[in-house]
Amino acid sequence: MSQITGADEIIGLSRGLFYAGAAAVMLSLWQVADKSTCLLMENFYRQYVKNGKTKTSSLQLAMQAIKDNEEYAHPYYWAPFVVMGDWR
Repeated sequence: MSQITGADEIIGLSRGLFYAGAAAVMLSLWQVADKSTCLLMENFYRQYVKNGKTKTSSLQLAMQAIKDNEEYAHPYYWAPFVVMGDWR
């Protein structure tokens, strides 16, 4: 008999999105703060859409930008995000 653990939520969610046709998903590994996440996502999409970076490179640059902000330097604010699937 298998048991459901906390990590199964992420696996199940991403699996469902991939089955529905998503090529890639960005997920958070834990609950996130609204303001820092908004800043991170704005920076991510700026890098990805306007500057033509890959998803992983865009995420890395966005994380660094948040990390460089003294208010959000703690990993809680920038570290929970991962890209799954087509990382290009």
